Amino acid sequence: MSGTAYDPAKTIDDPVELAIQIGGKLRGTVTVPRDSAADDVVAALADARVAPLAAGKTLKRAIVVKNKLVNLIFG
Repeated sequence: MSGTAYDPAKTIDDPVELAIQIGGKLRGTVTVPRDSAADDVVAALADARVAPLAAGKTLKRAIVVKNKLVNLIFG
């Protein structure tokens, strides 16, 4: 059979859309490069929908599930 060879790396989207949760409730999404470091993902959360919800609160914990979601816990 002639033709091009299958390359699985070409079937993966580079940017991924992460769900942003605050206290376990979905508050928005953000698009970041695939396999971004956790610190880069948390820094990208200056999203217009998320920033007002975090204003004046202290971030206690950021739970990052790689390429899936970010859950922010404020105290």
